[in-house]
Amino acid sequence: MKKILSLVSVLIISETSMPTFITVSKYEKQNNGTNTKNYTINGNDERIKTDEEDNFSYFELLLKPETFENLAHIYYSNKNDKRLFSNAFLEFAKKNITGIYGNSPDYALGEAIWDHWNEIIEVYKNSSKDKRIKINYRLYTSVISMNIDHFNASIAPNDTILYPNSYVKKLNDDFKSDLIKWEKVGLGIIEDNNNNYIFDRIKVQYPNLNINDIEIIKKEELLSFSEGFLLKLKIKDNSKIYSIGNIKNDFIFNTKVNLKKINDILVNDPKVQLWLYNLKDWKKRIKREIIEDVHKLSESQKNIWRDNVAEQMKSYIRDWGYILNLIEIDLKIEKLNNSINNLKKDIDNLKREINRINKKIDSILNPSDKYYSTTMEWQGFFGQILCRVKIFIFNWC
Repeated sequence: MKKILSLVSVLIISETSMPTFITVSKYEKQNNGTNTKNYTINGNDERIKTDEEDNFSYFELLLKPETFENLAHIYYSNKNDKRLFSNAFLEFAKKNITGIYGNSPDYALGEAIWDHWNEIIEVYKNSSKDKRIKINYRLYTSVISMNIDHFNASIAPNDTILYPNSYVKKLNDDFKSDLIKWEKVGLGIIEDNNNNYIFDRIKVQYPNLNINDIEIIKKEELLSFSEGFLLKLKIKDNSKIYSIGNIKNDFIFNTKVNLKKINDILVNDPKVQLWLYNLKDWKKRIKREIIEDVHKLSESQKNIWRDNVAEQMKSYIRDWGYILNLIEIDLKIEKLNNSINNLKKDIDNLKREINRINKKIDSILNPSDKYYSTTMEWQGFFGQILCRVKIFIFNWC
C-alpha cells in the first residue's frame, strides 16, 4: 500500500494619525501583495447640526474608522453599564470629536449610542472600514425633558476619500498580508480538526499574531479532496489591537486523518488500480527502450522518441485527472488534495527518479560535452509540469 500511495502522490503532484493603510473591500488576488488604494487624511470626527424646528434639533455625527474603533473599545469595556459608558463617551468625545462639549445633550447622545450599539457595530463590521460612520439623530429638548429619537447609523455616502485605519493595518501585517492577497488562505496539513490543533497551526504560520484575539466562528468539512475543511475566523470584540469583526477570508486546511481516508479510497478504487498497472507497464517499456533501442536511432529519430515519451507522460497525467473526476462524481467530492505535506518525501523521490532517468537518457542520446544543456532542457519539461500545479500546492515548486 505504501508503494501505491507513493506512486499515486507522485503523479498527482506532476499533474496538477497613523500609517496610511486599509484593507480592500472586495477580495482579489494581487501579485505584489500590496494595497494600491490612495489615502487622503481629510474630514473630521465631528457632530454637525443639520436642521432645527421648534424644540427639535437634527444632528449628524461623523466618525472616522479609527476613531470608531477606539469608541468600540470604550463600549466593550463598559457594555454592562450605560451610565459608565456615557461618562466615558463624554470624556472621549470632548477630546476627539468636534462639536461635542460635554453637556447634558451630549451625555444623552452617549446613552443613545449605548442603546443602539448593536445596530451601529453591524454597519461598521460589514463595511470596508475605510470611510466614516454616520449617525443621524433627532434631539428633543424642553424645560422639563430631553429625548433622542430617529436614530440611524450608516456609512457616510458623501465621503469620497479613504481613511487610514491602524487596526486594519495591524491585522493585515500580522497575517503577513495574506488577507489582502487571497480570498482563501491555506493553513496546510494539521493533525486533526480540533481547535487546539488549528490554533497551533495558525500560530506557527503567523507567529506575530495575537492568537488570544482570534475566535473560530465556523468550521465545516468540505466535500472536496483539495480543501478538506473550511474555517471562518473573527476578531474578538474586546481586542485592543485588531479591527473588530469577522475576517472575510476563508481559511482552508486538511488533516492527516482525512488524508488517510482519502488515500484508502484511492488505493482501493479499481480505476486507480488499473491506471497504476498501466503506468508501471509503461515505465518498464520506456526503460527497455532506453537500454535496447534508443542507441540505434538516428538523431532525428531520437528527437521523435523523446517527444513521444513526453506526450505519453502528459497523457498519463491527463488520465489521472479524468480518473479523479470520476471518483469525485461517485463520492460527491471536487478535487484531490495536492497539498499533502506528509508526502513530500515521495515528491523528492520522484524528482530524484526523474533526474536519474534524465541522466540515463541523455547519456545515450548525447555526447558527454552536451550533457549539461540537454539535461536541463529535459528537466525543464518536468519542471513546467510541476510548477503548473503551484496554485494547488503550497511551496513545493
